[in-house]
Amino acid sequence: MQTGAPDTFAHSTQGSILVAESGLSLYFFANDVEGQSACLGAEDDPAGGTNDPESCAGVWPPLLAADSAQALPDSQDMHQWQMVTRNDGTQQWAYLGYPVYLYSGDSAQGDINGEGINNVWHLARPTPVKQAQVGGLSSQVANGTVRTLSLSGDALETVRQEKDGFSLYLFDNDPIATSTCTSESCMGNWPPLIADAQAKAEAELTLEVQDNEFVQWSFRGKPLYLFSGDQQPGEANGDGVANLWHLATLEPAIMRTQEDSTRLSATGLVQIATSDMTPTQMDKDQFTLYTFDNDEQLISNCSGDCLDNWPAFLAKEGDEDIGAFSRFDRGEGLMQWAYQGMPLYFFAGDSQKGQANGDGVGGVWHAVQPTTQIGEEDATLGATLTVQGTVSVLLNNGDDSFSAQLQDKSGFQLYTFDNDTEGTSLCTSLSCMNNWPALLAQAGDQATAPYSIFTRADGLDQWAINGKPLYFFAGDESAADTNGEAVGSVWWAARPTPVRVRNHEAHGPGLVSTPGVLPSQGHSADDLEGLSLYFFLEDTQGSGESTCFTGCVNVWPPLYASSSDQAFGEFEIIERTESGGEQTLQWTYKGWPLYFYIGDSQPGDVTGVYGTWVIAQP
Repeated sequence: MQTGAPDTFAHSTQGSILVAESGLSLYFFANDVEGQSACLGAEDDPAGGTNDPESCAGVWPPLLAADSAQALPDSQDMHQWQMVTRNDGTQQWAYLGYPVYLYSGDSAQGDINGEGINNVWHLARPTPVKQAQVGGLSSQVANGTVRTLSLSGDALETVRQEKDGFSLYLFDNDPIATSTCTSESCMGNWPPLIADAQAKAEAELTLEVQDNEFVQWSFRGKPLYLFSGDQQPGEANGDGVANLWHLATLEPAIMRTQEDSTRLSATGLVQIATSDMTPTQMDKDQFTLYTFDNDEQLISNCSGDCLDNWPAFLAKEGDEDIGAFSRFDRGEGLMQWAYQGMPLYFFAGDSQKGQANGDGVGGVWHAVQPTTQIGEEDATLGATLTVQGTVSVLLNNGDDSFSAQLQDKSGFQLYTFDNDTEGTSLCTSLSCMNNWPALLAQAGDQATAPYSIFTRADGLDQWAINGKPLYFFAGDESAADTNGEAVGSVWWAARPTPVRVRNHEAHGPGLVSTPGVLPSQGHSADDLEGLSLYFFLEDTQGSGESTCFTGCVNVWPPLYASSSDQAFGEFEIIERTESGGEQTLQWTYKGWPLYFYIGDSQPGDVTGVYGTWVIAQP
């Protein structure tokens, strides 16, 4: 008996296998069903033992769980160890509900003498698929040593490769359950993920027998592949290849380009609901998704007969919000998917993938096309600009040429470059463009202040904030990263105000001004650039008023805003009436007006901290 859940062992020839605490290999029995053992001993056997060494339980001892054992989910790869009750009342360890056994012919770790006996006993293996973050999105990746298939001439060969954490992909040319990547060239570039005998699948992972008689792992009914161009875990170099290969993310849909149009479409087997409100699984692979103008954020106003024409795109049990996709309760126990807050539907008039016959119906139904969503997000640097959903990014094609490519960059930080001028990108060298991919505008994008769209020297359109071009940083691997802040002292997290964060050795993070700051009380923009900003505690937070006038402003110049500046998130603009009657505008942060101190002359100075004057902190 053992208390702890069994472990995984990297076998020299068999790859990842499951083992007991003793190190001995574990096996599955083909005659078992989920939750029940069919390998028993003699009728008069004591509980947990057998008097008949020739019985099934004598040859294949069940791995029993101690009374203190508990079923434990493996948080690393999703898979669960459980216990099943045997007919003698003892508890047996089970993987994904299937009992595991030792073999009496094994005596040391690494022994696999029971493999293949009578073609019903096979090594117990962990599922070769797990979830990990790839490019900031939860995705399906390889788990440990996996089995792939290659073709040399007419000979098919299986190969075991250590691919832990490597990205997995789906192929748009594959129909449900069937791989069409069967040529030597295709399989060489996209090795299929092959299952071993008695592999155990769960949730949206399935096992599909192919025409070559091998069994391939599938996700949402679509066969899974590795990409030979990925050299290390976490890379996603195969995503978007030929507009046919896509990262196997947990997103319910992706942007696909078909016939020169890019639209949101579903992936694989999905669940829908019509007027009877019964969840129904259907093949909607690459079918266009729509939004309804009469809906509200996370509220569907399409019911009854409307759903017969526009079936709701349902979330399945276990699905979670991801990227720009969220779920909402539409009633009767059903959860529906929404994109950027708007409920998603299919159109009954689309009979084939790629069709968009519902686009424009009644002037209120629209195919979902990529539009750039820029928003504010609280992060380690305070309130900064990020994007949501699929955006257009200027990326290297692999031959040092660059093109616009769609990526889901939900939550990723945006940056500005001090060397840029208004409406002009000076990040034009190969190194700069590789490290700082530009945020490009898409066909349906429209900019309102403080945002703008300008045409680059290469003819592409790029987004800007207050005239400053916007970029991502290649060194940010997840949405939580802000590794581009202060690189070279010229790259900064983007904000809608002329403000960034600087870490003061004695006072911690504080707000300072950036290029673009306005002159204030006789001090030029150059004089004020990079200086610390302060709150005045005699102001009333959130009142929309400043109490610093006349002689006060001579010592504490306000951080002025222009008439074209726009309030954004926690940065707001208040009106001031100066002592001479002049009407001005001032920036506030979290309801506190922002000021400079005339005693600060260089970036990093914080000589204004005393009494009721404190550093403005994010």
